[in-house]
Formats: sequence, structure tokens, C-alpha cells
Amino acid sequence: MKNLFILNIMILFLSMIVVNNIDAQVQSSEPNQSHGTDCKTDEVGTVVDILPAPPFIDPDSDPDGDPDEEEENPEEETGKIRKVMFVHGYQGDDSSWSHAHTFLLHKPNKDYDPSNKPFNTEKKVDLEQVATEIYDNNFLGSLNDLSKKEKERNFFIAHSMGGMALRFMQKNFVGTDKPYGGIITFGTGHKGVYAAETKIHNNKKYKDFLIEACTVHLEPEVKKLLPTFVHGLNSITNILPLKELTSTVCETAEIVASEFVLDETIDKNLTISALTTGPKPYPTELDVKHKLTLYGVEEDEMEVTAGNTTRTVSDLIFPKFVGSYLHPASSFPLWGAGASDEAGLRFWNDAIVNYTNERDKLADKIKVYLAPIYFLSFPSVVLNGINIYNDSREIELRNSLDRALTWMRDANFQYLELIGGIQDVNIQEGMCTCLNFDIIDGTPTMFTVPNPGSCASLIGQEINGYYIENAYDALNIQARYFENDGFVLAESARAMPNPSRQPIRMQGSGHFQMRNDSNTEIEFDNMFKNNVYGEYWKLYNE
Repeated sequence: MKNLFILNIMILFLSMIVVNNIDAQVQSSEPNQSHGTDCKTDEVGTVVDILPAPPFIDPDSDPDGDPDEEEENPEEETGKIRKVMFVHGYQGDDSSWSHAHTFLLHKPNKDYDPSNKPFNTEKKVDLEQVATEIYDNNFLGSLNDLSKKEKERNFFIAHSMGGMALRFMQKNFVGTDKPYGGIITFGTGHKGVYAAETKIHNNKKYKDFLIEACTVHLEPEVKKLLPTFVHGLNSITNILPLKELTSTVCETAEIVASEFVLDETIDKNLTISALTTGPKPYPTELDVKHKLTLYGVEEDEMEVTAGNTTRTVSDLIFPKFVGSYLHPASSFPLWGAGASDEAGLRFWNDAIVNYTNERDKLADKIKVYLAPIYFLSFPSVVLNGINIYNDSREIELRNSLDRALTWMRDANFQYLELIGGIQDVNIQEGMCTCLNFDIIDGTPTMFTVPNPGSCASLIGQEINGYYIENAYDALNIQARYFENDGFVLAESARAMPNPSRQPIRMQGSGHFQMRNDSNTEIEFDNMFKNNVYGEYWKLYNE
């Protein structure tokens, strides 16, 4: 179990290496950009995603997404088998949509052909090249002999960066009829992906997060491997600078892993500036008649009941993201990928419990002995009054575990900053948190006031009608929160140009889960069975 835990910690680091590039679409939330009415700040700095949905095309009152005079039933147009083409995201493969593809493939009496063709982004420098490979892999050139109506029946179901690449697909059909008439996107950054912007234009912040993630988990394991006498000797001579060695290892690991896992070439061509003003600008329109976009909103807090106590637990998005990366959507049964949330939270909680228990056991063992030792002067080395700790190993290990626990406490906030879920962070110093306890039931009251120079000087004073029993330095952190699926901002995934109807919200669906979770099951029925979004999409009757 212990070795498995260590292995999981290392897997966690590798998962964080790709945190800003898996499905590397670039979000258009530029740094310091004014969001206008896209968000609002409450009294604690939370931003609620209230971005108005893009206009949808339907001049009449029916909800089907087609103007009444152009409504048509694809089944009545032709007897040809229609193509339903799945497209995965960045660094995905044919397993990404495997369950959904199999689900459609096994429907009885179907008059459509679902295909799930993989592609790769190796050596690709822009999305137009990716679109060309999708075109070739799906043999779209073989459909040129179909009639216009037969071509329009075919459609794509795309996840993440795959949906962005389809924007460039239309360049293959200038002046000709496209061999498809519909596009559905799941979690696609139609305005780009903020995380890629961080990686390219704020690379130090990106690297610091990854190196720190490695260091805080690797350092305790290194210290456990060294015998006690080495730690004692090291406390005198610092002959083995463990912190520096660990940092060097993690810096090297970050470089090697980035070069091995990430495709720097395509990342640089997916930044906001490259998409808008680069050699291959992102097409502003999506020239296809039938369009749907679905976006996930991952939940950052949940209620947990233990015995008779119910409490709200927050800061969950990063642990859930780790769970969905360690446990791919395709590894769960059909529509069961939502279970990766629980897996991620369990992994995160187990790590915290293990670190805490180990640290507390060490605290009970540590005894400090002061033993000033005077040494003779050696060339270039004079050691005087050195404190020798007989339990130096335990002390160093405890400090490393404290550091790891602190990182795990703050990791969610830092991760959200990387993906744009938290923006415009403002840290106000010079504040004091004041504490008062009710004399009857002991209920605490807390509030902040400006620091008069020393928070301790407030103790015993009456402020705001309360007798101050304790006061200490505090930081007032204000920030704006943007809804996201754990990787892509909701406002970007909603921003498909002129969709056939309002963007479809998938509450609780993470970026990777949405290919195979319970929300996907509901929306597949809504799209392909129940005609909720228009007759065009109907595929099966059961």
C-alpha cells in the first residue's frame, strides 16, 4: 500500500505536467482583460458566469433550431446512410469516444454509420493541419458524389480541441458543398483556452507550479531513504543539500516530461495572439447550418455528511481533475465516468490523511537536545556553537510533510489561477482579524479591521460593539471566479458562433468526464432520440 501511495504521488506529478496542454485549445480570456457583463463579483469576490448565450438561429417560436420555412427531416431526404463522425481532443485517440461510439453502433435498425477515427497532433503547427488530417481520416473526399441534401445529413461530434479544428475544416470546401451539415461540440474552447495562454505567456508561473508539486511530494520520500546519521551529519556540515538536490531533480523532471509529453510547436500556434493575428487566424464564423455546443460546469464544493454532522467541503476542482486524468473516461462502464470525481477526491484525501498521520507521529517522537560543540579552525571552515539534534531526521521529515500539506491546501487556488478559473487576484495586507466569543453560548464572531500598527494592540478594546478577545494579522484576498469544467472556462465553451439553440449546460461534468458520464447519456437521448434540439439530429427511436 505504501509503495502504491508513492507511485500515485509520482503519477499525480506527471498528471500536473500536462495540466495546461491536454486538449490545448487557447482560451481568449486575455490577462487583465475587462469582462464586462461576463461576470459579477459578490461580497467575497466570487464571480458567477452570467455570460449571455450567443444568439441562436430560429426566427420562429419553435425550439427546433431551424427556421420554419427551412425545416426538414433528414430521413425523408434520401435513403443513403448518413455518417456520424466522432472527433477526439488534443492527445486523445479512438478510446476517447469509445463508449459513446459503441452505444450508437449497437442501436437496432439504424440508418447511420458512426465512425471514430483517431488523429495525432505530432509535428502539427496549427489547427488547419489538424483539420486536414481529420478530413483525410474520415474519407470526406469520397462523399463528393452525394447530393447536397445527402451531404447535409452527415455531422460531427467533437470534444475539446477537436471542435476547434473543425472551424478550419470549412476551408477545404470553399465554393463547394461541404460533405456534412452539422457539428456538435463538447467542452470546446470556442474563445480559446486560458491555460495555454498561461503556459506560453506566463511560463514561470506554470513551471513554478509543476516544480513545487514535484518537490513537496518527492522531498519526504528522499528523506525517508537516508539513515539518521546522515541527517545528523548534514545538520552540521550541510554536505548533502537535500532541498537543492530535490529541486534540481524536479526541475530536470519538469523539462524532460514537458519535452516528452507536450507539443510545444502547436501550443505556440494556439495562443490568443496567434489565433487572432498569427499566420493562421481562427475563423470567426462556423459555416454550417446545424450547430450545438455543450459545456460542463464542475462543482468546487459539496456537502459531506459524517454521522450527524453535515459540512460543506470546498476546493475540489483540482482533485477532481486529477481523478479524471488518472482514471480516463473510457475506463468506466457506459455513462459511468462521473465516478472519477470520487476517485480523485479519495486519492487527495488519502494523501492528506497519510501526510497528517505521519507528521503527528513524528511530532510525538521529536526531542531536541542543545549541544554546543566547539571545533578547531580548519582551512576555510570554522564551526562554532552548532546545535545537534539527535532526531534531526524526524525534524526534517516533519518539516517536509508540513510543506506538502500546505501545498495541497493551496493547490486548488493556484490551479484555478492557471486555467483562468480565478482571475484578478487582489491581496490586501495591513488588516487584522478580530475575534470575540459570545459569553452565553461561546459562538465566535470574526471580522477584519485596518491594522493600527499592531494587531495585538486591539485586544481588550471594544470595536463594532464587540469586546476583542484576540486579534491577529490577516490577508484580505479578493478574486473573481469563473465557471469552468476543470480545464476550459464555461464562457469559452459557450461561445460557438450562432448555434442553432442556446448552449447546453452539463452541471457537474468535468472536461474529460463529459464524453461518458450521466449527463452525456441524457443529452444523447435529447439530441438523437427525443427531438429536443430539432428533427435534424434524430438517430434512433428506442
